[in-house]
Amino acid sequence: MKKVIAIIMIVLIVAALTACSQKTDSKTSPGAKTVNDVLNQQSETQNETQVATVVKPAQAANPDKEENQTDDRSEIDLTEMNSTMVYSEVSQMMQSPGKYRGKQVRMKGSAASAEYMGKTYHACLIKDATACCSQGIEYVLIEGDYPADGTEITVYGTFDYYEEEGKIYNNLVDAKLES
Repeated sequence: MKKVIAIIMIVLIVAALTACSQKTDSKTSPGAKTVNDVLNQQSETQNETQVATVVKPAQAANPDKEENQTDDRSEIDLTEMNSTMVYSEVSQMMQSPGKYRGKQVRMKGSAASAEYMGKTYHACLIKDATACCSQGIEYVLIEGDYPADGTEITVYGTFDYYEEEGKIYNNLVDAKLES
């Protein structure tokens, strides 16, 4: 009797496994998309979008000739915005620097520096709402000493950009640290 129950159980398990391995059943048409097909398509679309976002700033040969320059604010105070808005605004500055050139920008974040080919670059890093990602804008002080890395700072300066080694870099010129 135990052998008969064991055989029945094995047959049921094999039948269940065989049924689960099929991509379509009698209720779906042979050409219908599965959940995996939809997820793979969304993943491919997201990857294409991320690649386009990463590549776009380097492709901007002349940011001054960007279309839709509709931002008529002369001063952008990032210290008055919530973390999501700040991160979004800084992202927009990175993507379309021509729209922001010459505007006065006030931002709050962490001081950071990096040395490259004998030159030291200083930036104010801003984290997103979840604190997992950060973006920064380089700044050049008009006078005074640069703060130590990791120091919380508020910097105020004129948004500009420059080209170095064929790439466009954003910065705040004539910047001042506020207390």
